[in-house]
Amino acid sequence: GDHLCDQASYAEAAQQYANTIGTVPPSYVIQRFLNARKFEELAAYLLKAHSKDNTKRQFVLDDPYGLPRPLEELDELRTRPELTTLLINCYAKLKDVGALDRFVRNEDDLAVDGATAVVALRDAGYYS
Repeated sequence: GDHLCDQASYAEAAQQYANTIGTVPPSYVIQRFLNARKFEELAAYLLKAHSKDNTKRQFVLDDPYGLPRPLEELDELRTRPELTTLLINCYAKLKDVGALDRFVRNEDDLAVDGATAVVALRDAGYYS
């Protein structure tokens, strides 16, 4: 992904970075896109991070000893709240009402914490 960002191929970089979820901290990828002001590509990466499989991979980075979590715990995991807030803010900045509507209807079967989503949607002026 880094090489593609350096070449200004941000859409392809977002796809490559999505393959690193669980091994590269999201903060690193987010910073790359924010520095370049590439909100559409950041939203694409964050949407991938919200998939149920990728949500499980994100939390592997959390365990300081690298120990696996019990399967029943993994099934209940939701994407980190700050990633949900950032995704909604990207959609709002892009004025992508269609993407916000898809997110609200959860058409992509995402692992989202509902309370976080409601607060972020309200703060973005989408939900009252």
